[in-house]
Amino acid sequence: MGASLPGGLPYQPWAAEAVKRNMATSSKDDPHGLCLPDTFLRAYGLPHIVKFVQTPRLLIALEEYNADYRQIDFRGSPLTSAGRVRERMTRPDFGHLNIEVTVDDPKAYTRPWTVTLRQQIIADTEIIDEICLENEKFMRRSRGTP
Repeated sequence: MGASLPGGLPYQPWAAEAVKRNMATSSKDDPHGLCLPDTFLRAYGLPHIVKFVQTPRLLIALEEYNADYRQIDFRGSPLTSAGRVRERMTRPDFGHLNIEVTVDDPKAYTRPWTVTLRQQIIADTEIIDEICLENEKFMRRSRGTP
């Protein structure tokens, strides 16, 4: 996610250590691989469709993976209780959606950071059911762990 930021994401030391630990263990405790809900930011980077339903008072994201949904800014991770996230969505042309995300969490990061994701809009498409059950063993076996 932060690959486009000069120097990468500005982690606090404890967060940088957690990322290093995850990389060293091939992310064996990755929520996605364990069929647990992804964080909202990561969901934008996965090859699953996210469908937005907007009314005058509500914006809902319906995620294809595990039939997950959320009200915008309803949840966030890996943020601490001090974290704030701002998502700004714009449609620069007919076929694309730009999502600018700013994370400000002084307990997890040394400074606020912003990334912009460019998503393709797939019109006239319905999301499909892609269900992965918690405690799924496939990802663990594919990494050579029991």
